[in-house]
Amino acid sequence: MDDSIFKQLTELMSDFLKTYDFKIDSESRSFKNEKKSVIINYNELKNLIELDIAEVSEGGEIGEYKTVSNWMYDSENFKNDAQIIASDFCETISKYSGITKSRFANLTDVALPSKAAAGQTPNLEAFTQKFLTIFPQYKDVYKAHISEHGEFLYVDFFKATAVVKMRELLANKQANRKQLEKFFSMLGEMYCEADATVINVISAVIITGAFCDNPDDFAECEKYLKNCPYLVLASRNILKKYAKSKKFREVFNK
Repeated sequence: MDDSIFKQLTELMSDFLKTYDFKIDSESRSFKNEKKSVIINYNELKNLIELDIAEVSEGGEIGEYKTVSNWMYDSENFKNDAQIIASDFCETISKYSGITKSRFANLTDVALPSKAAAGQTPNLEAFTQKFLTIFPQYKDVYKAHISEHGEFLYVDFFKATAVVKMRELLANKQANRKQLEKFFSMLGEMYCEADATVINVISAVIITGAFCDNPDDFAECEKYLKNCPYLVLASRNILKKYAKSKKFREVFNK
């Protein structure tokens, strides 16, 4: 496995790793905190990217590693798979670490996301702000989500909001043409300008979730993405991946 794969996954997991004090060792493709040591390993024989976890004793000694999650490695489509794999790895580490999230007592304590500063590459917060500007009905949903989980589980949030909204609009394309144009325009713009996390959320979560059952619908909507051919290509590839990969479907449909 190329070192860039470990780098891509840990970049997508960076907020999680920082929150729980994991220190990255790129040389060994591992990261650890006071309780767990984690390795992202490539099983060449099985062509799998594996997540291995071991206990760390009070004295700092690392126990025996156990493989707790794995994904088929597809070099051609890894860019599209990375967000789902990273999300699954974070969820799996949380499960094996017994991590529980603090909750906000009141929705008024939850701040809405901010837009990107001038000259700054839009990140997940800026993308979420754009989405909530287009669909303000989800602002309270966002606050309730943060209040309940104590953090932004963005894959879950966009599956429950952006994917649902896109499917709702697709149910009557003619009547909802203007809203579809606006939604796709925002997705295309952010796909071209934003960081890697946003790029993966757009293709691997929103497009996949909205069109996985009927990829022909996406073909009809490609006209809205004339200015973003890279998103069109990525979406076509990831919809094919969804159709072929049982593991991908299982994780996405959790």
